[in-house]
Amino acid sequence: MHRANILASAMHRNGIKYIRRDPKSGKVILKTPENIYVAIDNYWAIFHEVFCAKIYELEERHTNKPFALFDLGMNRAYTSLYFSTLKNCKVIYGYEPHPVTFDFAKYNINLNNEYLENKGTKVNIFNYGIGDKDATLQLRSISGRDGVSTIEGLHNSAVAENSKTQSIDVKICGVSNEFEKRFAEINDLGLHKILKIDVEGAEYGIFEELCKTGQIKQFDLIIGEAHNGIEPINTQLEANGFTMEHIGGTWKCKDFLFIKCKK
Repeated sequence: MHRANILASAMHRNGIKYIRRDPKSGKVILKTPENIYVAIDNYWAIFHEVFCAKIYELEERHTNKPFALFDLGMNRAYTSLYFSTLKNCKVIYGYEPHPVTFDFAKYNINLNNEYLENKGTKVNIFNYGIGDKDATLQLRSISGRDGVSTIEGLHNSAVAENSKTQSIDVKICGVSNEFEKRFAEINDLGLHKILKIDVEGAEYGIFEELCKTGQIKQFDLIIGEAHNGIEPINTQLEANGFTMEHIGGTWKCKDFLFIKCKK
């Protein structure tokens, strides 16, 4: 009951309305003031972070030009849909390796097909993850908690300390080849590029590869989480012309915002 009251209060403060319960899936459909429909279930923590706590809220100066969003660790598409409400969001690329979570994301995107079409935002979602190279890896997760998972070889204390984990093999695509294809698709549109990255520890290898290839310089803004300390990322991005504009979080898990320095 306490958790339900927390959610109800947060929805009220943010003008989010209950619409209906899907009798087939059991998902609860909500509607934001921007007319985005969002499905949740008993695990609504990430919905709360994105649409109530607004952890990805940016100053207008950061999104005042048409942009493409690269959403690594798309989860249930909450962040992609949040960014879609911004007037200059033109293209979204979302990546989620877990098939159940991906289906949830697809459900949320489909709820908003009319909104996205009318707004002219093109959404592309992919049922694979992004890493430093192509691979098939084991993904460990906690059933019913889509935001708590880790790829083999990486550490997530929430998963490691939970006895009720599940493991499946998932497809991972190398970031350099993947981004080369996507950059080519939007090359003629003159869009700024925003990278949102929340990949439970895989961010270090991804940033290393992006810096090695020089693709990191294609981005104008980078926002996300570092799960095992910020220093390696900070050093790499500063060396490639970015400045840290925000740092938060506790202990080793840090949320961050980097902006490309103006020449």
